[in-house]
Amino acid sequence: MKKVIIVTGHHAALKTTVSRQLGSDLGLLVYHLEEMKDIIMHHDAINEDVNHNYYRKLALKLIKKLIVDTLEVQDSVIVDIPYLDVFYSPLVTLCKDHGFESVTLFMTGDADVLFKRYSQRAPYDVMFKRSDVILDILDFKDTWIPISPTLKQEHTIEVDTTTFDEQDYRILMHQVIDKLEWKLNDSSL
Repeated sequence: MKKVIIVTGHHAALKTTVSRQLGSDLGLLVYHLEEMKDIIMHHDAINEDVNHNYYRKLALKLIKKLIVDTLEVQDSVIVDIPYLDVFYSPLVTLCKDHGFESVTLFMTGDADVLFKRYSQRAPYDVMFKRSDVILDILDFKDTWIPISPTLKQEHTIEVDTTTFDEQDYRILMHQVIDKLEWKLNDSSL
């Protein structure tokens, strides 16, 4: 069965780091919604004062098409998306409509730790600006919401990245492999 790994979760919860590492270790393509959005915006020569959600929706349409096309030639693909139902639900529907199996990695962690990680990594990112003022920890915590019932399903792995090291990653990778019942011949995994 064709498989889609959906990586989503809170800001600064290592979504992109984990999705890229899984892609590398498992030999899978990774489609990153925010990067696709940026490519489309760059192609359109758009400035930063636009509705990013419009371009995210365009990127989602492109990713959905790429998933279907990719799964015609390989067995699995990884998709990295923001934690919003407007992006998650269409991917779940796509999987159901095409008979693809999916597993969701919900990346989370302690809000204080995630805020510190985020502020060190990208203190001026658009997500945390309001009228050119960086959001404080209370505003950040407003964006930190628990996993939704929509995501709580049999094929969801909730990943706490408050402290997350190489051993935690290896455990997660084996959970993904087990969830998708992959048969891997690489004993190094």
